Amino acid sequence: MNDWPTADDRSRRVDGLRGIAVALVVVYHLAINAAPMSMTWLRDLMFQGRAGVWVFFVLSGYLIFLPFVSGLLTGTTVPTIPFLVRRAARIYPAYLVTLLVLAIGFGYGNLHSVGEWVQALTLTQNWTGAAYERQLGVQQAWSLALEMNFYLFVPAFAAALTMWTRRLDAAARPVRIWIALGALVVVGFGWQLGARGTIVGLFVLPNYFPAFGAGMALALTAVQPPVRLRAIMDGVGRYRGWCWLAAAGLLALRAWVFTAPEGFDAKQGPEAQAWFSVFGVVLVAATVWSLDRPGVIGGRALAWLGTISYGVFLWHLAIVQTWAPSDWFGTDPTLDGNILVRAALVVPCSIAIGAASWFLVERRCIAWGRRVGRPAVTGSEHRPIDLRR
Repeated sequence: MNDWPTADDRSRRVDGLRGIAVALVVVYHLAINAAPMSMTWLRDLMFQGRAGVWVFFVLSGYLIFLPFVSGLLTGTTVPTIPFLVRRAARIYPAYLVTLLVLAIGFGYGNLHSVGEWVQALTLTQNWTGAAYERQLGVQQAWSLALEMNFYLFVPAFAAALTMWTRRLDAAARPVRIWIALGALVVVGFGWQLGARGTIVGLFVLPNYFPAFGAGMALALTAVQPPVRLRAIMDGVGRYRGWCWLAAAGLLALRAWVFTAPEGFDAKQGPEAQAWFSVFGVVLVAATVWSLDRPGVIGGRALAWLGTISYGVFLWHLAIVQTWAPSDWFGTDPTLDGNILVRAALVVPCSIAIGAASWFLVERRCIAWGRRVGRPAVTGSEHRPIDLRR
C-alpha cells in the first residue's frame, strides 16, 4: 500500500489553507469595522487576522513560480501569453462583476470620475494611492492589484533567470536561482525601509517581495529539495500540527506586543512584513511539505471554503460596511461592537455570495482560460516530492 499523499491530497490541503486565510481576513475586517470593544485583548488578536493576506501572497509565490522554476531546471518554458490568459480568467471576471454590482447597484467604492473608474477597472489604484486614501472601488482589491502585478513580474523574472543560468549544468542552476530569490527579498526589505511614510510606496509590488519571494523559494524546494534542508522539510511535513501551533503563537505574541490601532507604517512597513511573511511561510511550508494525508486542513469543509474563498474575499467587506454597519447593532463598548451578531450575518451572506460567484462566474471562466491558455508545463503544480530520497 502506498501511503504517499496524492496530488489530490495536496490540492485539498492548499484549498484548505486558502479557506483559513480568507477566514483570517474576514475576522480582521469584522474587528476593524466594529464599534469599540471592552475586551481589548480580543480586538488586538482579531486585528492580526490581516496576516491572512500574507498567506495568500506566500501561497501565490509558491503556486505561480512552481511551473516556471520547474522549467528553469528542466530546460522547458512556460509561454507567457497563455499563462497570463489563465491568470486573468481566474482573477478579473469575478472582480469585474463584484465591482459593477457594488458600484452601480449600491453606490459603493467612491467612483465619481472617469479617471477613478479607469483605475478601478484596470486594478491600477495602488499606483496613485487611491486604494488607501480614497478607498477606491472594491477596497481590499489593493491586494488583487499586487497579484496582477506579480503575474506580470514572474515571466520577466523567469526570463532573466533563463538567460543567467542557460550555460550552466543542471547541478549549478539551483544555486543561482537561490541567489536571485535572496536578492529579491533583500530588495523588498530595502524598499520597505525607503518607502516609510509614503502611501504609494507601501502599496506597490516591491514592498511585498519578501512574502512573494519566500513563496517562490518554497517552490524551488518542491522541485529541487536542497540536501541540507531535507531533514527540516521532512520534520515540518511530519509535525505540521506543531507548526500551526507555532504560527498561532506568533500572532498571539504580536497582538500582545503591538496593540491596536496601529499606525499606517506599522500596518504595511518592515516590521509587519517580517511578522506576517514568517507566519505565511510557516503555514505554506507545513501545507506543501507534509508527508501525511490531508487531515483537518484538507477536510471537506475547509477545502470547500478554500474553493469559494475568492468570492468570499471579494464580497465580505462590502457586506460588513454596507449591509451590516456597526450602527445597526449599537456602539456600546460593553457589547463589544456586537461583533458576534454581525458575524452571524456577515459570514453566512459572504459564503452564500462567494459560492454563487464560484458556480456562476469563476469556474466557467477558469475552464475557458484553461482551454484558451493551455499550459506548456503540466503536472508540476501539486506533484509529490519524495523528501526521503
